[in-house]
Amino acid sequence: MALSNTTQNTLRTQPYYDDYYQVANTETGLLRGDDFDFHRILFRPRYGVQARELTQLQTLMQAQLERLGTAQFRDGDRVIGAQLTIDTAAVSGQVLANTTLGNFFNRDYNVGKSVYAQIAGQPDYTTAARITQYVSIDDGFTTNNYLIFKYTSTNTFGAEGVVQDSANASITATFAAGSNTSIFHNAATISIDEGVMFISGFFVRVRPQTIVLDALGTISTSSYRIGMEVSEQFLDELDDVVGESLLDEANRAAVGAHRFRIRLTLTKRAIDATTGTPFVEIARVVNGQIIYTRSNPRYVTADELKQTLARRTYDESGNYILRPFTPVLGGGANANTFQLSLAPGKAYVRGYEIETNAPVRLSIDKGRDTESATNRSLPASVGSYMLVDSVVGTVTPSDYFTAPGSVDIHCVPPENIDTSTSITYAYSKIGTAKVRMLETYNVPSSLNISNFASGTIYKLFVYDWNFANNLTANIGSARIDANGQVELTIAKANGIPMVDGAIQGATIILDGANSVVSGTFTIDRYEHSGNNGKVYLKEYLAILPTNQTTYRLLFQPRDVDSFTLYDATKTYDNIAYTDNLSFQAVVNPIGKIDGTPNGFSIINATDTNKLLYQIPEVFVANGSISIGTAEFKTWLASIANTGTITDNGTISVAFTFTGASSFSIPDGSLSASEAQQYFNIFDITADANGYGQIIQFSDTANSTNRCITGVNISAIGSPATEYDLSFVYHHGSGATTTRTFIAVAKTTITGYPARTKDYYVGNTTHAASSTTSALANGQIEFHSLNVAPNFAYSLKTHDVTNLRKVLYKSSNTAFANSDMSTATDVTAYFTLDTGQRDNSYEYGRAIVKPGASSVISPTGRLMFVFDHFMHSGIGYITVDSYLSTNNRDKGMTYDAIPSYTSPKTNRKTNLRSVLDFRPALGHYGAANGNVALVFASSDTGANTIYAASDGTHYLIPVSNDLWNGSYDYYLPRIDAVSLAANGEFHVTQGQPAVRPRRPNIEANDLLLYELSIPPYTLVDATGIPVSVSLKSYDYKRYTMQDISKVEDRVKRLEYYTALSQLEKSTLDQPELDQNDNERFKNGIVVDNFTSTSTAAVEKTDFAASIDTRLHELHPAFRSFSTQFSTDYANTFTQRITVIGDMVIPSYTTEEFISQPLATKSVSVNPFDVGSFYGKIALSPAVDTWKSTKTLPAQVIDAGGPTQAWVNANLPSYTVWGEWQTTWTGTQTVQDAEDHEQGGSGTEWKYFGGNDLKAGESGWKSWEEWEAAGSPMEPSTGLPANAL
Repeated sequence: MALSNTTQNTLRTQPYYDDYYQVANTETGLLRGDDFDFHRILFRPRYGVQARELTQLQTLMQAQLERLGTAQFRDGDRVIGAQLTIDTAAVSGQVLANTTLGNFFNRDYNVGKSVYAQIAGQPDYTTAARITQYVSIDDGFTTNNYLIFKYTSTNTFGAEGVVQDSANASITATFAAGSNTSIFHNAATISIDEGVMFISGFFVRVRPQTIVLDALGTISTSSYRIGMEVSEQFLDELDDVVGESLLDEANRAAVGAHRFRIRLTLTKRAIDATTGTPFVEIARVVNGQIIYTRSNPRYVTADELKQTLARRTYDESGNYILRPFTPVLGGGANANTFQLSLAPGKAYVRGYEIETNAPVRLSIDKGRDTESATNRSLPASVGSYMLVDSVVGTVTPSDYFTAPGSVDIHCVPPENIDTSTSITYAYSKIGTAKVRMLETYNVPSSLNISNFASGTIYKLFVYDWNFANNLTANIGSARIDANGQVELTIAKANGIPMVDGAIQGATIILDGANSVVSGTFTIDRYEHSGNNGKVYLKEYLAILPTNQTTYRLLFQPRDVDSFTLYDATKTYDNIAYTDNLSFQAVVNPIGKIDGTPNGFSIINATDTNKLLYQIPEVFVANGSISIGTAEFKTWLASIANTGTITDNGTISVAFTFTGASSFSIPDGSLSASEAQQYFNIFDITADANGYGQIIQFSDTANSTNRCITGVNISAIGSPATEYDLSFVYHHGSGATTTRTFIAVAKTTITGYPARTKDYYVGNTTHAASSTTSALANGQIEFHSLNVAPNFAYSLKTHDVTNLRKVLYKSSNTAFANSDMSTATDVTAYFTLDTGQRDNSYEYGRAIVKPGASSVISPTGRLMFVFDHFMHSGIGYITVDSYLSTNNRDKGMTYDAIPSYTSPKTNRKTNLRSVLDFRPALGHYGAANGNVALVFASSDTGANTIYAASDGTHYLIPVSNDLWNGSYDYYLPRIDAVSLAANGEFHVTQGQPAVRPRRPNIEANDLLLYELSIPPYTLVDATGIPVSVSLKSYDYKRYTMQDISKVEDRVKRLEYYTALSQLEKSTLDQPELDQNDNERFKNGIVVDNFTSTSTAAVEKTDFAASIDTRLHELHPAFRSFSTQFSTDYANTFTQRITVIGDMVIPSYTTEEFISQPLATKSVSVNPFDVGSFYGKIALSPAVDTWKSTKTLPAQVIDAGGPTQAWVNANLPSYTVWGEWQTTWTGTQTVQDAEDHEQGGSGTEWKYFGGNDLKAGESGWKSWEEWEAAGSPMEPSTGLPANAL
């Protein structure tokens, strides 16, 4: 960049008349000085010297200097110093408008003041900083002043605080009022130190300068051009600054020559700025990333030289990294991005040196691309069922959603249950389970079931098995029976069933404080005799238990024989049913392992025993599920209908359903086999023929057994709003009877709304537990406390997500608002059970941890504050259930949707990507939960139904069902981060796909990292991605020392490989005895004579040595050293010098290098404000020094030929041939081609002398020498042509 046109025009006109700058040729545009090729101005005696000639003289000299400089530098290159320093860790603080900013920072000399805060009671400099610049920003309404500074203390300033100059207390500044976050911001500055730059043909001095890049914390999204603004100035005697210096003091202040100067000012410009004063760009800031536009900031030579050096480096070493650009993930500038920060590092790319001195921040897009899944069918199986028959008792949604919703489990059939009293009823009870539904079992035709005609076999779906260990007492006696089995006698009064085989196969635990036997055993056989039961163990006991031994019986699903509920008011006419039971179902023999009544029962489909149905894709997009058209099947109960009918009379029940787009039941006439797949009809009349007995379907009337024929379904309305099921009832009697029926039907539901979850955040500031808004505030209060470990406090509501705080106060009074801030926080002594289970939402619980009793007294009070969801609707839950506008306003996000971990399988489920049909236990006390929640810890009260707030029951799918619908899901992606030869970091975004692949990067880029961006890309509370994985690519630079280490490792590998081959060769070599039979090789010792590791060197008769070069065994030998003495009297004449025990040639000393011309010292980094807070600890605090006397050092090759001598603690014997190699070593020559290709080459030795024949070179390989029988000792000399 030459001088500007304005400057040239000024020089060539009045008053300077420098005609060098006059245009000589209008066609070429050449200046007169260039066109005429003037090189000197020649002055002559007797002729006056013109002022313009003196001016032009300078121009000619400057032109020569410019031409020389242009050959070496580009315009704007740095010649000396002028280094840029980026500081993104500064702080800006807004000060009052009347602050004199120049008092704190001198921009002429780029020097800032040290300041500290005036804080009462605090020593000076406790809160201190160094001012690095100031700036005024106009926000459109007013101009705000900011001081830019770096803290030199760990404490920080605050709004409205006062700071003062540490050297002058009268210089103060007051920070503006407001919150600290609005007054103080992260700031970024850029500085340039003193130096020289090549500008417009001149070598121009650069003054130290600092400017503010950003004062409001937006550097990560800001972009600027950084460079020097060039100002060309003419100065005369009227100038305010330098005018007086131009007057001639020796000539009465005469006016003399003017001055021309160039000033460089560090500045920033917008990326797209193209106008304004002359500007030389040095670097750019793009979205917070510093990019040097001049590739070598130290000393920029000609491009050709740089390219040559880069090409040579790349050809020799390729791409490599010296210091890795360590990655750190961080939050992004918006919700759809995150940040990848690369720490300062150094690499060579295509031979070019790339070094960063500050973190480079790259913006990465999250995985928010989606793909549609249209008309998908997802399995919605309802598992965990047993095959049963003889079922009595209705199984409808209102039955299996009513708490406790469970039936009793017995280890005997109903007819063997003693139902005379509730106490005897419990003798055979082994636990409880919850009933989910009842479906007809389709018996495969391949099964031979002779009793199928006597009744239908059903699938009874049960879950939440609870096998109570309540059969516990002391045994009566023990003996060994005639068959050698251990026989235990147990009294009936202890509560055991008096049925042979009842507890056979169960587990029995024997223990007790005074018991002589303890352990777990299996019951092989069980019999009863009178009032006692006889238990026979599978295991044998050497010591028999006594009546001091306690037994406990443990049961499993395999021990189940029936499901019942006790009700002394129920009696039945049907002999298949047992009286005093309101519900009964018997495990059918085909539901047992061996197909017999006494076999172990089989529980089927345990792997699908849950109401959570996983969508195959991991992250479903919110708002994308086609709820309006999705369909699934559920069991729907009809309206109960009572009618008076005769035998063969017709009656009907109606099915209605609201809320869905449509619901459908197969209509028309159905056969018995078709009807039993879709319907169960219960006679719920309160008499011996009712009480929930299932009426069987039949294609023909039966004169003796009750049955149903003539099934027909009619749809009412279009689309149907009601279905009527009519049927003919046969009761085997001509008498008229009044019966009440209810039916359940397998119904297809289309477009039913999803259940919503209303999010409530616990209130930690105001007490509301004693009000009806307790649940809305997420609070519950307890008194009469229990602090035993593992005690569980019921939170009286379902779906608790977070135990926000647990507060304790010692007084037994209700919590008030003031207690919320003064009570003791004891959250750490509790763990949260959210209440979620595989099949339901139960009440959340807070479980006491060990150690709570040291802080919490039973007489005090506890306040639990928690976050939770309240469910609305009876449909299934999807990702959209969590993200209502109300929930988002309370802080719920897609990222924050909780996961569920099964307490049974410990499997974690992502609730964003499931169809969740689990029913929720109703809120305590009221359907909407609007009750006060203050209880004693012993309170066990709970709601009785799993239903929505309006009392309607939740919908769950039928077994082996499919959910049909559409949705969108997020896709993963793989991005590549690379480094270009110009120093730019590139992010190449991959193509989103279910199975993504890494994208191709620019051909000349260096691949640094591969980022696996997961679908959606979840972040934590701070915005940092939690599931992004990163694969790094290493490009190691190997020095010759590194290569030497690798070579050593290869040698050791070759050694042990060769040894293994030698052992294998020895093992395979036949060793025959005198009869030519191969001997048995019992242990093999091989020695390749590379060391004495296998030699018994400690034996006194050991007398051998090895040649480690030729791998040969030789006789032992001894070597001796000869001691030399020094003739000190003649050292000068012999031209030797003796230093200690060394004799060297005589020498003189002279100065090698000196630097007497240095003019000043330069600070390496004058713009950084350093602050260091350190401490040192001496460990150990004291040390004891001991005088150590050692034996003379013995030089050995650890692990080499002499190691065995060291292990034997013996003097080291030398290696054969050491008298030739110890001082001179061995020399090898490698074939040039082998060397070029990196091969091992061939070792050669020279055999010179008079015995050479014509045409022989004197060089032989070791193999040739050995093959010739070692005819002569190798010569130690090397001929001139050897290499």
